[in-house]
Amino acid sequence: WFGTMIQPRACDLDVMDGMAAAASRLRRKGMRGMVNTWWIPGRILRDTGLMAAAYTGEILNAGGGVDRHVFARRFAKRYFGLADAKASRALMDMHALAPNMNELEALLCETTSAVVDAVAMARGEGFGARVERIDACVVALTAARKKVKRNVEVYDAHVLAARIAAACMGNARKMLVVYDACRRAGLLRNAKAPGSKVAQRLAPAVEAFEAMVAAIDEMAKLAAVEWDRTRHSRDAAKHVSDAASTPCGRAMLLGRLARSRIALRQRRAGFIKGLAVCRRGGPVPSWG
Repeated sequence: WFGTMIQPRACDLDVMDGMAAAASRLRRKGMRGMVNTWWIPGRILRDTGLMAAAYTGEILNAGGGVDRHVFARRFAKRYFGLADAKASRALMDMHALAPNMNELEALLCETTSAVVDAVAMARGEGFGARVERIDACVVALTAARKKVKRNVEVYDAHVLAARIAAACMGNARKMLVVYDACRRAGLLRNAKAPGSKVAQRLAPAVEAFEAMVAAIDEMAKLAAVEWDRTRHSRDAAKHVSDAASTPCGRAMLLGRLARSRIALRQRRAGFIKGLAVCRRGGPVPSWG
């Protein structure tokens, strides 16, 4: 399953292409059908899997060779009653753009090593372009929402998946802001600048922490609502806190968002506390 989180990814569709090619050969040897399983839907927003399931049926019936964006336009028209080229392209593009589990490990900034990895991701080649493409998908899907004629809740799941991906990728950019602010403040501290001036250089870091907390808090709440809609509120697998009695499931998207929300709040509080010490002439607070 390639570490799929948030929603199905392009690698999942690649597997179906391979299965379709195998099925085409095996039909001649008497194969009567194929069962496609859907494991641990809590890893993703459940209803984002329906488009992938429809793709599975189409690729198996065709025996391969299905253009994914042509399929996406047809799926959007038939299932959502939506004829919008930008939205249908965004639906398919998010399969290629959504972060995988390893990337989310960094982007959700639960640990110091995750924060370091998030900063490295933000500096990586192509990261900025990927963020821009995800943001464009959010815009396209949101704008087309009013045109959706049926299965609106399923469409909303795709919009939410894109928004969660955007928020998580945004964490890396914001952690880079924190890192750069701390680095510049450290140079001032080493130059014996007054604490007040050093603290001023850290204002962008505080703003970045506030933005991360607000974004992940909103996404965790919306993911919990989606969980209740597609599963049920008393589901034993539902985790919205990191209390010792109900530890968040690491294989579940909702659990990971809940853990991140707690971790980011703690990081923000620690940073603000350290900022007060810095303002009085103390060390620059840790960025990680």
